[in-house]
Parts: sequence; structure tokens; C-alpha cells
Amino acid sequence: AGMHSDAAALRKCSIWHEASRIVREEGFGAFWKGNLVTIVHRLPYSAMSFYSYERYKKLLGMVPGLDDPNYVSVVRLLGGGLAGVTAASVTYPLDVVRTRLATQKTTRYYKGIFHTLSTICREESGRGLYKGLGATLLVSRMLLLRMVFELTCQ
Repeated sequence: AGMHSDAAALRKCSIWHEASRIVREEGFGAFWKGNLVTIVHRLPYSAMSFYSYERYKKLLGMVPGLDDPNYVSVVRLLGGGLAGVTAASVTYPLDVVRTRLATQKTTRYYKGIFHTLSTICREESGRGLYKGLGATLLVSRMLLLRMVFELTCQ
């Protein structure tokens, strides 16, 4: 059960084979595990992203050198990257909840969004809601720095 690691199992692997395995092992509803959390996550993520983007653009526009009209695309890029990092950081607990709910197999330890949140806080402290955030932000930061480098070095 679960992901296959041996070569023979991987050779016969296909999307239809895996889809039928998921239905057989976990039921048809497994395709939507974590979907409600994703929907709940979108609203605050989008709101935080749009709000912080406008704020970061204003703040960056006050930085000497970046107020030059030639750097408007750099300000937009930096503002967008920072807004993405901000929104991801604020809403990351919902990503953790989604992942925990979606990765459950036949034994359901978590029973829903609020149960997952309270269980993580109780068993792992509030820090459990931010497990993996560093890696997420590191990847975002590396991509952002690479784009800024490309834009400014042309």
C-alpha cells in the first residue's frame, strides 16, 4: 500500500493504475482530501497578497534609487515577491492542515480543519503549524533573488 519503491512496481505504474489503487484503498472521496482547506485558504491568502503588495510597492517606492521610473518593474517584482512571502507566512498553518488531512490513508487521525488545528497546537505547540515554512520561504526567496538579478543585470 502507499507509494511503491521497487522497480517492478514502478514499471507498471500509470495514472489509471494509481487512480484505481487510490479508489480501492481509500475510496473515491480520497481525490478531494484537503480540498475544503484549500478553498478556505484561498480567501485570506489572496486578500493578504493583494493588500501587502500595495503596501510593499509604496514602501519600496520610498527607497532612494527605487523611486526612479526606470526601476518600476523591479519595485513591482520585489513587491510581488514580498507579498507572496507575507501571504504564505500568514496562511501557512492552513497549508499544514491541508497536508495533514490529505496525507491520511484509511486510518483517520484528524477529523477536520478545526480538529487538525487544535490537535497540532495541543500535541506540537503552535510551532507545529509552521513546520516546513523555512524551506517554503527559502525556495521563494531564491526564486525572487534570481529574478531580481536577471532584471537588474540586463
